[in-house]
Amino acid sequence: MFATAATALAIIATPFLSFGIFVALEGDTTILGIGAVFMAGSLLSAIVLAATLVSHANSEIRHSEFPARTEWNLRSIVYGGTRAVETLTAVGFLLGVVSFILAGIVAGSVPDLIWLILVVSVVPLHITILAHAAVAIGGTIIWTLFHGN
Repeated sequence: MFATAATALAIIATPFLSFGIFVALEGDTTILGIGAVFMAGSLLSAIVLAATLVSHANSEIRHSEFPARTEWNLRSIVYGGTRAVETLTAVGFLLGVVSFILAGIVAGSVPDLIWLILVVSVVPLHITILAHAAVAIGGTIIWTLFHGN
C-alpha cells in the first residue's frame, strides 16, 4: 500500500513540478508548491514503507530465521531473496534519508553521493515491493482457481 501510494503521488507530482518550474520563472509558484506537496507525500510514504520493511525483517530475525522459512525449495529461496533485497534497499534508503538530513544541517549542502544513494535505493525498493505484491496476488488467484477455496 505504501509503495503504491508513494509511486502514485510521485506520478501525480511530476506534471505539477514540470509545469510549475516554467510558471515559477514568471513569478507564480503556486503550481510548483502543489507539486512539492505531492512529492513530500511520496517521500513520507517511502519512508514509512522502508521503516515497516526494516521492522518486519527485525521481527523475522528475532523470532526465527531470515527469512522465516526452514525449507530449502525454490519458493522459499525466491521469498528469502526477495525479502533480502527489500530489506537491503530499505536500509539503504533510510540511511540515505538520515545522511541527507545530517548533511543538510551540518554542511548546508548535500553531496551527490547521497543523492545517488537515495535514488539507487528507492527505485528498486518500489519495484521489488510492487513485483512481490503482484506475484503474491497472482499466486493466490491461481491457487484459488485450481484448488478452490
